[in-house]
Amino acid sequence: MKLEAEELQNDKQDSIEISRTARGSYTWKIKRYYDKSQTNADDVMNHIEMIDKKLKEKFGDDKNG
Repeated sequence: MKLEAEELQNDKQDSIEISRTARGSYTWKIKRYYDKSQTNADDVMNHIEMIDKKLKEKFGDDKNG
């Protein structure tokens, strides 16, 4: 029974969606799901910031114009 409960909690998956605009610049959406009773929100934000930094290094930072 415990396994079934864990499966229900993990039905959302993290994802990164990368798109290229008509001008050739890249944009992305980062989705990160977590259980706030087991994970610190600051840790999640740090992880998202690290992912964003790596995406900027790979695809450039055209978000500021």
